[in-house]
Amino acid sequence: MWEQQLRHQRLETMLRTTRERLLAIGSEHLNAKQVKALADTEASLLARLIVANARMQSKIFNILSAEQQKKLSDLERTQGPLTSEGK
Repeated sequence: MWEQQLRHQRLETMLRTTRERLLAIGSEHLNAKQVKALADTEASLLARLIVANARMQSKIFNILSAEQQKKLSDLERTQGPLTSEGK
């Protein structure tokens, strides 16, 4: 699980860096190829992050007891999926 958390953090860092580079491109120096490459990179990183998050949530769910799994499922059904952003 620790390795997955490190991988998750690396993906978030890479995503943040790519986003900052994308935002740093001024409109007066627009390079469509550069913007497209950064946007493609951001999309790929975001997809990898979503998959990693889903895997981690699944592993956590599987170590819960049946009662805890039911409570979590009920909670998600009434309040929406729980995320690491504190929801």
